[in-house]
Amino acid sequence: MAAGVGSNVGAVQGFWPCNGTPGSTVFPDPVGGHTSVRASAVVSASSKYGDGAAVFAPNVAGYLRSSVSSDFYVGTTAKDFTIEFWVKTSSVIDNLLMNLFINTTTPASVVHTLYINLASTGAVALTARIAGNIYTYIGSGTGQITANTWAHIAITREVGTWRLFVNGTHIGSSTTVPGWTETSTHELAFGTGANMYTTPASTVNATVYVDDIRFTVGKARYGASGFNAPAEELPDAGCIALLNFNGSNGATTTTESAGFHPFTFTNGAQLATAQKKYGVSSLFLDGTND
Repeated sequence: MAAGVGSNVGAVQGFWPCNGTPGSTVFPDPVGGHTSVRASAVVSASSKYGDGAAVFAPNVAGYLRSSVSSDFYVGTTAKDFTIEFWVKTSSVIDNLLMNLFINTTTPASVVHTLYINLASTGAVALTARIAGNIYTYIGSGTGQITANTWAHIAITREVGTWRLFVNGTHIGSSTTVPGWTETSTHELAFGTGANMYTTPASTVNATVYVDDIRFTVGKARYGASGFNAPAEELPDAGCIALLNFNGSNGATTTTESAGFHPFTFTNGAQLATAQKKYGVSSLFLDGTND
């Protein structure tokens, strides 16, 4: 499966690898410089990649919030975007798994929030709270999430079409998000309570880990054909091109995963699945003009 290319060049406006000393409540953003992230979550040694992850304890109003910034503005329909992260939960229950982002800092005014909802069947849904009403836009079948297993979640918007992905699989899409509006400045927030600032949802009786949070404005990184979930920690701001050389055996083309530039191999160079350090394949060069 290949990664889809959005309609704009795109820029990573926020990236939280969640690395650090276990127990720390500081989550720096090496990409967008939003280092004033406030958190009641802490760094855990249990991570998908790197040396840490954010962990939210059971029945605690845990959250990770950035400072308010116009960098996160995507408009009602104006800009494509991608938000993605790895997540692991200790229990698969009817549980509000993750708040995604909101557009104010005052709890009483939190009226536009995206949610990832988890059901006891392992089904995942993209929903939103808009002016007190709950809307479900995209829902999955059963078994998408299993306990104590890392899963990659991605949400994109491309020219008005919203898509939900779990582990690279395109779960579904929607062109209708009723009443979604947004202010010009807001924060990016992650948490596990129905009101993550004050009171946890009574059903959030699970330990939730989150790693490698990335928010890209201007690009829907993934298309309806799906993609291979990242096989290593995501690149930071300085990365213009990242060649993982993942693909089918014998392939003579690839798309790098930072800027989505296509590459073509010549004179016998090709991907080989027999040898690789990470991922599923590597670039094979036989030493004859390739």
